[in-house]
Amino acid sequence: MGPIRSAERPAGATPRTTHGTTHTTAPRKPDLAGATRAGKDVARSTFGPDSLVLSRAARDGAPDGAVPGLTIVADTDRDGRVTEADLAARADWRWNGTGAFVIANLDDDDADGVADGADAKVNGAADEADLATVKIRLDAGTLERAKHVRVTPVENGSGGHIRLFHKTSQGWKPVQGALSEIGPEITLGAEATTFASKTWDGHAELKVEARDEAGALIASDQARVRVAPFILLPNSARTTEVYVSAGHPNYENAAFREGLGAAAKAAGARPITHRTSSWKEMWMQDTMEVGYTQLPGRAPQHVVLGGLRGADSFGPRLLGKDTGYIQVGKNRGIANGVDDWADWMGNLEVSPPVPGYPLGRVFYGRNTDTGVTLHPEVVAFLEAQQVQKPFWIDTGFLTIKHVDEIA
Repeated sequence: MGPIRSAERPAGATPRTTHGTTHTTAPRKPDLAGATRAGKDVARSTFGPDSLVLSRAARDGAPDGAVPGLTIVADTDRDGRVTEADLAARADWRWNGTGAFVIANLDDDDADGVADGADAKVNGAADEADLATVKIRLDAGTLERAKHVRVTPVENGSGGHIRLFHKTSQGWKPVQGALSEIGPEITLGAEATTFASKTWDGHAELKVEARDEAGALIASDQARVRVAPFILLPNSARTTEVYVSAGHPNYENAAFREGLGAAAKAAGARPITHRTSSWKEMWMQDTMEVGYTQLPGRAPQHVVLGGLRGADSFGPRLLGKDTGYIQVGKNRGIANGVDDWADWMGNLEVSPPVPGYPLGRVFYGRNTDTGVTLHPEVVAFLEAQQVQKPFWIDTGFLTIKHVDEIA
């Protein structure tokens, strides 16, 4: 059968189910953003050592090397607003403390079949809601002298993962070179085009400079941001949608679908049937996993982690408003007769909340006889999110060798 979409919020996540397994949907206010205020001890053990400081702010909150005369600030205290309170630590970024998030804008709010983050435009009000707010404030003296104001995202690695937009009198414009309008307060919107990975740690410095007509530097500042993590949803939440496949002559699941549909409706969930002729889509649990990402104070954006088998046709169809779709890695073509199914999504699960991990922990199968695990690139991607530390379970004694058979 299929995954399940859910509506409850176990320890910071609302479930969404997609293949017969229950996956949690994003919370309206996840622990990721709020744990630093309500439950510091949990947050500390969940997100890493409290000593993780990526840049040290000066006593007044300004970063080292800043030239007074302007400030750039985002939602560093993670309360969903940009206020004066965010000035104190805009150059710091800690999992367990302060630092602003942006999200990987991977949904398709304008229904054009392409993820919103794939283009350099704001695709309407729904897409605007996916932008993290960043404010630049110019002192009177800077405003009087400034001819150009430039904002540049600086990342380690190849860059290009953070995109900025400028809210102008003509609407949102992509930031390309100097800003087209300068005032005492400048509003920017920030998005990421991807999640953190083994090649990018998810961090960026937003560096702003004001220069006079001769090109001399008048004022500068910077703020650190990180892309919000991709969070998988556990099976422990109340289901809102159940996906099940039908159509292949060998499925022989008409009675099963009828019973499942009745049970789903009785539980307040909506059964959705995927018509397919592929035997590989018999168990939709093997086709995808459902997660989410979220900005503090904003609605969650679901993200489907798609399968790599070349026969997983349902997941991409979920791309739409508030739902993104990603793939990580490529089909390895394992055909040793033992581990052929290692990379199917039935070999990936997430636990309910456990001590130290209020969002649960990711786990996957490993055949200890051959050393083959779930696709290493998928594992590395999940490790890069840093909030649901993955671990493996020995599945070598199972015929199919999937963790969903014992979880």
